[in-house]
Amino acid sequence: MSEIDFVLDEVRTRWAAINITRVLEGGGFGSVSRHHKTGLRYGIAGFNLTEHTLSALLYTYLKESHTVTAKRLQDIYLPDLLHSHEQRWMLRMDDRLRQLLRAAANEPWMRRTQVDCAVAFFWDFMQMHYSQPRGGLHLPLSYALLYDITVCLVQDPPYIHWAHTELGLTEQTPLSLDMEKMLMRYLALEIYIPYCKKQYQSHQSRSEHNRAMFWQQCFDAEDWLLQGNADGMVDIAGRQLQIQRPWNLLAL
Repeated sequence: MSEIDFVLDEVRTRWAAINITRVLEGGGFGSVSRHHKTGLRYGIAGFNLTEHTLSALLYTYLKESHTVTAKRLQDIYLPDLLHSHEQRWMLRMDDRLRQLLRAAANEPWMRRTQVDCAVAFFWDFMQMHYSQPRGGLHLPLSYALLYDITVCLVQDPPYIHWAHTELGLTEQTPLSLDMEKMLMRYLALEIYIPYCKKQYQSHQSRSEHNRAMFWQQCFDAEDWLLQGNADGMVDIAGRQLQIQRPWNLLAL
């Protein structure tokens, strides 16, 4: 199928993008990792300490969950998560917090909350700021790349603005198919992938290394329709992920 004949399946594209970033962030609802910039990253969209996305996630989760795990998170950690940067940053070394976050991920309500917050904090933000102003984008790869950048760099990275400036575009410019490809190639190959490689070299950040390798692979293959191989699979750091028929994470 050519890109010209392609009709965007927004649901499939959204689940493919969310699943790709889920694996790049560590793989699952219960993944927890320390990070040099955000202190700690949790779950399918790297909810973190420094940008308040973890506290917003937990606040939403705690409205409905009344388990022992939820009570411990609320009583012990929520006050610090809502206060100063220094208090939040110290939590990155707290093993008990990591254990409670992993335990919470076993609850269906936490999994639902993570999906809802990933969509609200990152997918909807990406749509509002980078897609809708120009009447929408054409290609699934564009959406997946922009979603991952929005998660990795926390909503409003300057890199997307730089790409527009370098190419003489505004963020309201309607994009033809060729213009969209030009913009995404520049954003990925000249800005985002080099950024991820630099973060890996400076801080040995595994998630950024995996991001650089994966997006390079996608653009080398010119997989604009985000189809993967003949079986609909892509390889992310040795892990096979189905993107033609991506998982609906709410059904897990």
